[in-house]
Amino acid sequence: MGGDREFPLSRVSFIANARRDASGNGVIEVDSGRVEHTVYDPQDRTKILREDAVSFDAAVPLQTVKTPKGTEIIRVASDGNLKVKFGVEKLGLDTLSEAFGGKVRASGTLTGEVSAGGTLRQPALGGQLALDASEVRLPKDASNGDVLNPITTAKLALALEGNTIRVSEGILALGAPSAKQAKESFGSVALTGTVRLDNLAELPSLVGDDANGTLARVAGEYDLTLKFNGLRPVGRNITALILPEAPLGLGEALTGKLNGDIRITGKKLLAPVISSGNQPLQLTQALVLLPIREGPPATKAKTEPLFNPTFDLAIDVPTDATMA
Repeated sequence: MGGDREFPLSRVSFIANARRDASGNGVIEVDSGRVEHTVYDPQDRTKILREDAVSFDAAVPLQTVKTPKGTEIIRVASDGNLKVKFGVEKLGLDTLSEAFGGKVRASGTLTGEVSAGGTLRQPALGGQLALDASEVRLPKDASNGDVLNPITTAKLALALEGNTIRVSEGILALGAPSAKQAKESFGSVALTGTVRLDNLAELPSLVGDDANGTLARVAGEYDLTLKFNGLRPVGRNITALILPEAPLGLGEALTGKLNGDIRITGKKLLAPVISSGNQPLQLTQALVLLPIREGPPATKAKTEPLFNPTFDLAIDVPTDATMA
């Protein structure tokens, strides 16, 4: 079976084949997969700004299994040989944004190549991925205001080898939520560490009837560190994104400044979180502005909330928490 489809400014092509035996086991093969997307100058449709391209090939073994409820599902075979290759020659984040409806505005690129071989029980990963974003913005409210301050820098560099994923660089920096605060700093958070994945044969059950408890059974070794450096998220009228009847939001707001390190380590996917070096994670200058309440019907006025908490918080994960 072949595929060759045209989307707006895009072209997708591949050759696919599926085989199954009498027992329900088989393989899905995808060859010569390619997605191409051309970005034109909005002012001059004859001028090409960028050409994105992604390639993919795969051979995925399948098996039919019975769930505890007696139904049959098809999932990736635990001991079958995998062959997956995914290459990103260049992919603009704005292209990804368009693919998901264009509600999140993003600028930057994703590049790299990833391969997976071996089996789910003993995976063999290879390759690297690099994300370099210069802007990510959530949808605005009806007044054209940012509901959350934008991301001004996002970098992520991953290296895959065997069953280990190494994060050599990860950083996210926030920008000002308004022009009035353009000269202020809103901090950043950095991520480094490694993730070793074992027993991935449990993962296919996430889509089956026996999903309960799957995450607790996926083993590995995790050692990740998050370093917060004055990270100051500012949220305003976030309800505008989730309540169609309130396009301007309800007037709520929240902010705070995070400093400190968090380390995630352990041998389960649900790994414990501890503070690094016995230093607490500091949340300061925290403010929660509650939604404004409607006044009496006759006045059509809005009244102020009963209270708006402002506080500093020091959290020594996982054993202690203090508030001042």
